[in-house]
Amino acid sequence: MTTLKEYLSLSEEERLKLLKFLPSSGEVNTVGMVLSRTGLSVTLPENFNVDIHVANFPPESYGFESSLKNFDKDKVCHLLGLLSSIPAHNKDLIVEDGYVPILAEIVNFYITDYNAYLDYLRATNVIEWDGHGTYSEGHARRWRWKEPYFSARVVRVPTPKFEKLLHQRKFETIEQYKRSKARDATSNCPEYLLKWYNPNKLRIDVTRANDYAWGLRNYKLSHPEEQDWNRDKNCPKQPQNQYVALMDNIYSISYNNDFRIHIDSHVHRLHSVLTNMQKEFRNFLTYDGQQLVSIDIKNCQPYLSCILFNPEFWREDSTMDLNLNKLPRSIIASIRFTPPKVNAIPLITSLSRFFRNIEGHEFDTYKRIVSAGRFYETIMEWIQEEKGIAMEREDVKTIGFKLFFSPNRTDPEGENHWLMDYFREKFPQVVDLFMIIKRQYQDFDVEKQHGRLACLLQSIESEIILNRCCKRIWEEKDKQVPVFTIHDSIATTVEHQEYVKHVMKEELTRAIGVSPKLKPEVWSEVKLNPKYQDIISYMNGVTPQSNV
Repeated sequence: MTTLKEYLSLSEEERLKLLKFLPSSGEVNTVGMVLSRTGLSVTLPENFNVDIHVANFPPESYGFESSLKNFDKDKVCHLLGLLSSIPAHNKDLIVEDGYVPILAEIVNFYITDYNAYLDYLRATNVIEWDGHGTYSEGHARRWRWKEPYFSARVVRVPTPKFEKLLHQRKFETIEQYKRSKARDATSNCPEYLLKWYNPNKLRIDVTRANDYAWGLRNYKLSHPEEQDWNRDKNCPKQPQNQYVALMDNIYSISYNNDFRIHIDSHVHRLHSVLTNMQKEFRNFLTYDGQQLVSIDIKNCQPYLSCILFNPEFWREDSTMDLNLNKLPRSIIASIRFTPPKVNAIPLITSLSRFFRNIEGHEFDTYKRIVSAGRFYETIMEWIQEEKGIAMEREDVKTIGFKLFFSPNRTDPEGENHWLMDYFREKFPQVVDLFMIIKRQYQDFDVEKQHGRLACLLQSIESEIILNRCCKRIWEEKDKQVPVFTIHDSIATTVEHQEYVKHVMKEELTRAIGVSPKLKPEVWSEVKLNPKYQDIISYMNGVTPQSNV
């Protein structure tokens, strides 16, 4: 395979196999998706002008005469644009040092002489490399802007001569490329989900969102203790990179008409510019001039886990409305696999033994609490009553997430680790079941086996939200009710919120076996965090404060 067109015709899974990387490799997956959806504009610092830069630093003066004989400024812009678009697609790649991973092996499908351009940009003090990793080792090299570009505001930069680059990529016209891009991005996305991403109706207030984003960036830089935490990398998120990533998503909506929609091949979640966007900034969105409202499932992961307590869910001949057999094949395989060691007990056998040896009464208490949407609040109240300790909800939630998403072996010296023991004390059978599902099998060549529980719950969520709720809304309301999914929630216009809430409650109750607690939340600027009132005042023309 030598052309981009052939590469784009492959599924995401086939691309990963081609590159010999596992689907769990977030960096590879993300970079591949970014590059397969390159648009006709990029997000760059407002103080970087490629024309001026090339005039001041002629490529031929840096020893690149042979490799840059046909120097293309569009290639420069698109390579630099990756420093915005990659973290825009994957928030877990935003780390405290501000470097962004770019996998050269994938870039090569688009810009075969990429290395010469990166060397030029590095030599002329536009970008810098962290000095670690090469793509030959299976790792992306990490790059970031140098000052004064790194800390600047960003703007959208059109690339009108992109057609030349498309010709080099074996496409005859820009329209041909757009059609290929659209097919690639949405080929596995049904119409009842895709229709509503209409650039003439789904709009965002770019100016106000930009001002708020810049103010929030400044606030977090001046208050390091309040910076967002990257749980995946266990470090703070760089506020500048968050700002740049956010604006890349916003510009994609407003200028590129690119909502970056795809359904992943593993847990079948729908990802889009809306799921990648920080929650606060959805308050700047409208649909057809109307306010949007999201209906969220309270304590969603604990609630969804209730279905796992039914032995019928796991059986091959199950008659449950929703059971393991109705989930993606990759999820079924992760449960029903045969361990590599002869004496290892298969996971499905361990589950059968577990259910034979329990009475299950505590499941009823657990279900009652999560059905009321008060899982974390109840734990806080118990701790206050029994131990006299006042806990913050976020601290309890963080330990709860570890229960669902972390390996079974945890650090006994970790902060608030005692809470994990407290969960086990209150719900020993629930914790035992989760630990069985997250069990690590030695000599089994699958990374992060503890993620089995999280992936299982996410696939249950996507089956109910996408394939049942949204499809039913489409059919019952004759394709007239807009829906936008943000994983465990559905957003619609305010006028339809009660109907959508009704459908969600019915479908979730039918599938999980207990009723959920649903919480509507209107997207509006009045919902912006009052903690940042200085930023909001600045946006409204009031004299700016020092931290804006």
